Amino acid sequence: MRLNDSVMRREGSLNETAGELAVARMVAPSSWPKRSLVDRGFWLTTPEGRRQTYRLGGLSLGECLAWAAKAPHEVPLCNGEFEFIAVKMAEVAG
Repeated sequence: MRLNDSVMRREGSLNETAGELAVARMVAPSSWPKRSLVDRGFWLTTPEGRRQTYRLGGLSLGECLAWAAKAPHEVPLCNGEFEFIAVKMAEVAG
């Protein structure tokens, strides 16, 4: 794995922070969210704003799970199940 040029330019050697970044890049799958819900201000919006973000496809499965854990009353339901789970079940069954 090659580190990007901006990391390599730091005085010609890796510092501790750049080394930690390299390890994080090797360990974290590319499918993981780049920024957490908190970083994106998700919890600062209204419940309707959170539902709109979900409807527009702005949440990963992990983010939907975090939302359902923190505010289950806000997450849309489908036949008594969280909608994001019901949709996945329908995709698998169909």
